[in-house]
Amino acid sequence: MNITPEGKAIFDAALKKAGKEVVRIALVSKEEDGSEAHLSLDLAKKDEVESYEDIDGVLVSITEEARVYLESAVFDAEGPNLKVTVRHSCGCGCGHHHHDGECCHDDCDCGEEGCEHHHHEA
Repeated sequence: MNITPEGKAIFDAALKKAGKEVVRIALVSKEEDGSEAHLSLDLAKKDEVESYEDIDGVLVSITEEARVYLESAVFDAEGPNLKVTVRHSCGCGCGHHHHDGECCHDDCDCGEEGCEHHHHEA
């Protein structure tokens, strides 16, 4: 997971406005089987979280489930809004590089149309 300087500026402004220090990130399941989930972002004080780490200059408390899902995520800005891009892995083994959207396997048969990455925006 990475946070660009532009994404950091959005987090910093929100933390300052709320008087908080840590961005708390979790995946929240809508269904019991976990088939539907959404990303939960909120702000907390340091003493309200069990642990936190510095990710690109932002203090983040993240659940293990969210960490696995967001391993290749980039938090960036799109105008005044936070944009989250998650690299898509289709199962062909290359993980589809987020910077070019191309599959690095010439003989990929993953079945994804165009074998391109998908963006998830918050």
